[in-house]
Amino acid sequence: MHGKWSSPNTPVLRLLEKRLLEENFQIDKPIMAWSRHRNYNQNYHDVLKDLSNKIKEYRLGNIQRIILMGHSLGANACFAYQAEYNDVDAIVAITPGHYPELFVRNNRHEYLIKKVEDKIKKNLNKELIKFEDINCHHRRSFEIETEIFYSYFNPRGLGNMSNSASRIKKSTPVLYIEGATDHVKIGPDHIFSKLPYHQYNRYKILKNNHNDTPEASRDLIIEWLNSLEN
Repeated sequence: MHGKWSSPNTPVLRLLEKRLLEENFQIDKPIMAWSRHRNYNQNYHDVLKDLSNKIKEYRLGNIQRIILMGHSLGANACFAYQAEYNDVDAIVAITPGHYPELFVRNNRHEYLIKKVEDKIKKNLNKELIKFEDINCHHRRSFEIETEIFYSYFNPRGLGNMSNSASRIKKSTPVLYIEGATDHVKIGPDHIFSKLPYHQYNRYKILKNNHNDTPEASRDLIIEWLNSLEN
């Protein structure tokens, strides 16, 4: 799953995809609701429900092992999904991003969250809300439905990866990769340490930034995936 404002065919993931295909992994690349083509047109809960329905189709198609792999906000979705459904077999989280629990340290964002929560209490879920989103130091303005905004930016909601990690019940092998020069690097304590124990859980930090870590980690990912077979 690609990151914020990106797309399934992003160059950021191209070489990783090529390497996976060379190793005969089957790949599905959904266009996520946070892509530049969709601009948050679906709430986070429904995004995860769509993933669940797709995974049920895979199981019916006799696919034995399903691995969620995501970059940035796509990695966030990996944890949110497993916390809600607990039915995938492994997770690869590459430079996880989107931290609504930290965004509220900004006074303007905290005010916006309170404003949105007030609208939801008044059942104004479909009313449009304007906000400025941040991605790798870049800013973009959006205007989306209140309930959609809150599903991603609620500091206690699905976007909170620390909470999601704590809510995962199934012991799931996780490869968690960060870049040493990534501006969203947060270290192992905030999320990785909250995951349920699995003997193949690995936290790795590479000497890369947010967008070149997927390419740099492709051999590491293949080696780890193959180790799960043993």
